[in-house]
Amino acid sequence: MLKFLPAPTQEFIAHAFAQAPPPIYLYAVPIVLVALVLACFVKEIPLSAEVGTPASRDRPE
Repeated sequence: MLKFLPAPTQEFIAHAFAQAPPPIYLYAVPIVLVALVLACFVKEIPLSAEVGTPASRDRPE
C-alpha cells in the first residue's frame, strides 16, 4: 500500500515509523527496573511433594 502513495507521504510515514520505537523502550526501562526490584522481595514458597490440596490430605480416608 505504501508504494502507491506519493513520495513525500512515503518519506513522512517511513520517518514516523523510524522515530516511534525508541521512546517506547525509554518508557519501559523504569517499569522493568521496578518490576525487577519487586521480584526480589517475593517470598519463595517451595513446591509440595504431595498431590492434592491441604484439606484433602488432612482428611482420613
